[in-house]
Amino acid sequence: NRERRGDSSLSSYPAAAKAARGRRGKVVPGPPVLAVKDLSVRFDAPRRTTTADLPPAALDGVELELAGNEILALVGRSGSGKTTLARSILGLNTPARGEIRFLGRALPRSRRGAARSSRAGIQMVFQDPYTTLNPRRTVAQALAEALACGRRPAGAAAVAELLRKVELSPVLRERYPHELSGGERQRVAIARALAEGPRLLVLDEPMSSLDYPVRVKLLQLFEALRQSEGLSMLLISHDLELVEAWADRIVVIRGGRIVEQRPAAGR
Repeated sequence: NRERRGDSSLSSYPAAAKAARGRRGKVVPGPPVLAVKDLSVRFDAPRRTTTADLPPAALDGVELELAGNEILALVGRSGSGKTTLARSILGLNTPARGEIRFLGRALPRSRRGAARSSRAGIQMVFQDPYTTLNPRRTVAQALAEALACGRRPAGAAAVAELLRKVELSPVLRERYPHELSGGERQRVAIARALAEGPRLLVLDEPMSSLDYPVRVKLLQLFEALRQSEGLSMLLISHDLELVEAWADRIVVIRGGRIVEQRPAAGR
C-alpha cells in the first residue's frame, strides 16, 4: 500500500501538513480546554530538612493554555521537564504548587481512587506502542477492555467502530501486537486512547520510532481525528520539522521553565 511504499506526494511533513490544514477545522475560541497555572514539581530526596537542601524543581512556575481543537507542541532537550509536565497533567506526579484546570474544573492533585474519573477526558499516546500493549491480548480484547474501563459498550460493534476511526481493517481484530507492523500497533494504541471519548490527547513522541512514510500517514490520521472528534492535542516532540509544520503553537521548555511561546511556522 501507499503507506509502505512511501508515496512521494506524502514524503515530507510540510507537504502533508499543508494538505491536512486545507481540510481541518480552526482552533475553537473561548475558555481553554487545559490551563496550567504556576505549576511546580519537585522530586525530593529523603531526609532533606531545609529549603536549601531541596533539589532544583523539575518544573518551576509553568503556565500554559490549550484551546479547543488546538495542537500545542512542547519542545525542549532531554531532561527539560516535558515528560514531567505530561505526567503531571495525567495525575502521575503530585505538584508542589500550582493548579491544572481541565474544561474549567480544577483537577485533583493525584490520579488515585475517584480522582481518576476526572481525568478520563485526557488520554496519552506513548512513543512505543509495543511496550504499552499487552502481548497476551488481541486487538479486540485490548480495545474492549479500554471501552469497559470507560463504562462504554464493549461489544464487537464498538470495537469495529474504534478500528474504523483509526483506519485499520477489521481483519486485524484477532491479531496480537507482535503480528502487527509498527504503524498498525500505534494505530491500535490511538484507538485505545479514543475509547473513553477524550477531549485532550497527550502525544509523547508518537511517531519517532516509525519509518518516515508511516509518520506522515499518522500525521494525517491525527489531523483527521482532530477534526472528526473535536480533539485538542499536546504534542511532545524533538522533531522540529514536524512541530513547525503541524502544530498551531510551540512552547519551549528549558530547565523546568517555559522560556518561549510562539505560533508555529506552518500557521
